[in-house]
Amino acid sequence: MPVFLRREGKSQMDTEKKLRLLFASAEYDVCSPTSSSSSSSPPPILRAHTAPIPIIPGVYYAKTSTGKIVPLFKVLFTNECTYNCNYCINRKDRSATPRAVFTPEELAKVFYNLYRKNIVKGLFLSSAIGDNARKTMEKMIITCEILRKKYHFDGYIHLKILPGAGNAEIEEAINLSDRVSINMEAPTQGHLSMLSPDKRFNMLLATLETIANILKNTKRRLYKNTTLSTQLIVGAANESDKEILAAAYLWRKKYNLRRVYFSAFVPIPKTPFENLPKVPLLREHRLYQVDWLFTFYNFTIEDIIFDKDGNLPVDKDPKLLWAENNPHLFPIEINTAQYEELLRVPGIGPLSAKKIVEYRRVSKFSNLSELKSMGVVVKRAFKFITLNGRLVTSLDEENCLQELLPFNL
Repeated sequence: MPVFLRREGKSQMDTEKKLRLLFASAEYDVCSPTSSSSSSSPPPILRAHTAPIPIIPGVYYAKTSTGKIVPLFKVLFTNECTYNCNYCINRKDRSATPRAVFTPEELAKVFYNLYRKNIVKGLFLSSAIGDNARKTMEKMIITCEILRKKYHFDGYIHLKILPGAGNAEIEEAINLSDRVSINMEAPTQGHLSMLSPDKRFNMLLATLETIANILKNTKRRLYKNTTLSTQLIVGAANESDKEILAAAYLWRKKYNLRRVYFSAFVPIPKTPFENLPKVPLLREHRLYQVDWLFTFYNFTIEDIIFDKDGNLPVDKDPKLLWAENNPHLFPIEINTAQYEELLRVPGIGPLSAKKIVEYRRVSKFSNLSELKSMGVVVKRAFKFITLNGRLVTSLDEENCLQELLPFNL
């Protein structure tokens, strides 16, 4: 039994069982830029410690968009659900799913014990619908109120807004959270109908708009400036990457979304979609790369190169593909290019572009090693730049595929 749960009779054992079950059921709610880089297992840098770090149910090692690893307590309040989503392990008619529900006091205590022992830094609380969306949402809010007011926890809380929650619940959730989110799941009603025949796209979109309006108009919040995000399922409803990204781009602009999360479809046994193929994580990764281009590089949906089916080529990252398809814009001169022009060069991100501009105020660049010291990925950049009017041709070309973060695309 984990050290943070002491044996106190049957009720305590029930709490541990709930935790294991509802942590596993929370797997498909995404709170990290890519599923491939986040898990319940400690990352290698932590596993390398001399004292072994146990895998504790509820602890999820989330990776931020800048590469930082943050241990979160990620769990569902309940996996009982009134919906019959075709892809979901918690769908109402899946008899193979054992059901559980926390009480607010129980869940708050489990989280705070983990936090007090420095095992987690924050909370990601989601839920299935339970018997009623508003009642379940109220219990989730009470959990957060206990943490804020009884335990005086002032750290990170990400609270999922459930479809069907009312304005009062949304306002309370915003007041208690650092981030709120609602899962749109699909880019259109047609795609949502394939995924979740019980749900209505316009209702989800109206809730997203309501959250955005409350965030915009709320002058005073109890905690930090609350941000908004959403999540889309990838590859289960025959949607193209272009359809997914067009929706993500529009919602980012219209509703001031901080993050759009993409979740590559994984078939679940004993669901209607159990025989559909698993979606490669590389497809999910390409979607994140484009979303980063929207967020950090001032790209628009019109800039993105898709294949004839409206999908992103998986064999090349989208910024490099854009650059190769716009040869008339290159090469650019490193010593005179504007910040916005530098951002369009493969291998130069916002941080390195800013460093280049700052360095040029006192000196000029004359070689690639100087650029490398600014954080430029020179193996990606050298074909698209000049140094003092000179093309860079001496660099040996080699495979430079790597896990690309927003700041070195």
